[in-house]
Amino acid sequence: MTKSFLFSLRPIAKTFRLASRQLALLASVGIASFIGIANTNAGGFREFKDSRTWCTIALSCSVSTSAKAYNGITTLSIRRHNPLSAPLELVLEAKDAFSAGDQIDFLIDDKELLHIELQPDDPAIGSTNYVVSQQSVVDSAIEDLKKGSQALIVLRKNGEQIDSQFSLAGTVASMLFLDEFQDLLDTPYAFHAIGTKKPNPRLNIESITRLDQVPRSILTNWFVGEEKECSFFSDTKMERLTFGDGFKMQIGTKGKSDGGTLYSLPCGTGGAYNQPYSLFFEPNDTTKLISQIPFRVNGKAQAKQEMPDAWNISWDFKNKNLESFFKGRGLGDCGSYSRWSLMNQNGTYFFNLKEMRVKDDCDGDYAGGPTKWPKVN
Repeated sequence: MTKSFLFSLRPIAKTFRLASRQLALLASVGIASFIGIANTNAGGFREFKDSRTWCTIALSCSVSTSAKAYNGITTLSIRRHNPLSAPLELVLEAKDAFSAGDQIDFLIDDKELLHIELQPDDPAIGSTNYVVSQQSVVDSAIEDLKKGSQALIVLRKNGEQIDSQFSLAGTVASMLFLDEFQDLLDTPYAFHAIGTKKPNPRLNIESITRLDQVPRSILTNWFVGEEKECSFFSDTKMERLTFGDGFKMQIGTKGKSDGGTLYSLPCGTGGAYNQPYSLFFEPNDTTKLISQIPFRVNGKAQAKQEMPDAWNISWDFKNKNLESFFKGRGLGDCGSYSRWSLMNQNGTYFFNLKEMRVKDDCDGDYAGGPTKWPKVN
């Protein structure tokens, strides 16, 4: 790795003892590079012409397009959550919070799809998001978005009319990508590639948005107090755990002694482009203690000080792997990408390295993206 790349990571590494832990591990496997865990939801982000896709860590995904001018309604999105029982949503994001009396007209290629008049008790009041979950309306909008070329959303607010124009170029490609990413191709639940295939079981994953979703022993043993490994250096900053990029999910067999709940949580203060995480296992067997899940190379355990830190994790829905994309800088043109599989060895869970790719040179060339960079293991 180039000196400039090493230097760019050291301010973050200092807080989390990254240098000694990472370099000791990598020396043991002959890799002179960092191991990082991917940008949150990096696998679900794509851009197709004027459309883009984005997914939360809990695999709620959106197809979005932005207005040509930042005023009035600024973003138009269709959102699909991971549970198949959850309704599809049409989301209109505004520059300013909605107020009672606001009116919205939504048109695609001059065909009016929706007229909204916000009432005083509307849940969107005071928010910048207006969410439509009436299924017939959302289904109709999806079909028109696929066929259309341009959307117009008119916002009437405080006696002013603001017209927002949206290009729909790339919408179908975005929908097809999410059909594949969410493992719904050729099923009745697909946006575009609709078929009769029975969908695979959904991953039981949930975003962490409240502190009471985290077991008290995890908070006490790893977060509370400046000396703790995952301390945010102020207990008042524990709200960092509620931003929704942490998650929990069932692993093993629910109700059986070998199963339990995996928790993935932001661990300490990150840098501008990278956030460290720790992963924990809460056994179904209440006689066993909650433990931190280690990361291993070739299945071999390392000493605590030699284990890699987990950075910016995301979950690969289709392949059931933890993914990584540690950015060497904000452009994302350098850094490391890695994939980890969850293993169970005699009742002990750990993540085992499957693949690592590295690009040392921060030269403005994305080289096909992290999944195309040269392998180093």
